[in-house]
Amino acid sequence: MEEKEKNEMLVVSFGTTRASSRENAIGGVERALEKAFPDWQVVRAFTSGTVIRRVAEKEGTKIDNPEAALKKAVETGVRKIVVVPTHVLDGEEYQKLERLYLQFAHMFDFSAFGKPLLDTEDDLIRILYIMRKLTRELDDGHTEIVFVGHGSEEKANRVYSELGRLFAEVGLDHYAVGTIEASPSFEDVKKEAEKNGASRIVLLPLMLVAGEHVMTDIKGDQPSSWWSRLEADGYEVLVGEKGLGQLEDVQKMYVEHVGRFLK
Repeated sequence: MEEKEKNEMLVVSFGTTRASSRENAIGGVERALEKAFPDWQVVRAFTSGTVIRRVAEKEGTKIDNPEAALKKAVETGVRKIVVVPTHVLDGEEYQKLERLYLQFAHMFDFSAFGKPLLDTEDDLIRILYIMRKLTRELDDGHTEIVFVGHGSEEKANRVYSELGRLFAEVGLDHYAVGTIEASPSFEDVKKEAEKNGASRIVLLPLMLVAGEHVMTDIKGDQPSSWWSRLEADGYEVLVGEKGLGQLEDVQKMYVEHVGRFLK
């Protein structure tokens, strides 16, 4: 145990106040990493101060932010550290975390910083086939299957359009990708559904966790949610509540990303 405690794998997520999503999605990735790398102690950190505060107030559970977790690692004598971001793409949150990591990297005998889930075209192809396997039975020619991401103002937002392009290239014409805060937008998704003559739309989160964005922006009862707007337009709408972190095939992707620099 002493040697394991000196090898730390700091798994950093935005976080969620939904306990079930935290356990199944974030916890799912963490457990997969623990199983794959038993000589490394897996430690959790969240980047959202709001989530950290609310979890503490509601559940009495204290979760460190990345800076506090890295300071603790130094203070407790960790010699080797791997920071594993669970971010889906290289956006603002990911870049902020990387800058923080670089301030601490020299304090360890060995340190490494992981890539986002969708970093290369191979990652996009991999997620495409995972999503296809997950939704094959829904593809009946009358259903538009839409994967909804958060969206980013950073150049990494292109990942969503590139995934949409790959769906088209392999002939999955009833598949689309949208974002809540960027492009492709809700309007882009709706145009695709209209073009394809869909009568039903399935909205699935392209996010690590099915958290507040899913329950409010996508599935919420308020008129502005995707579900409400599409229902008002006459579509039958289904909304998935399973984050990417709950999928075993996606957990394997995180493990393989880490494995690249722990061989």
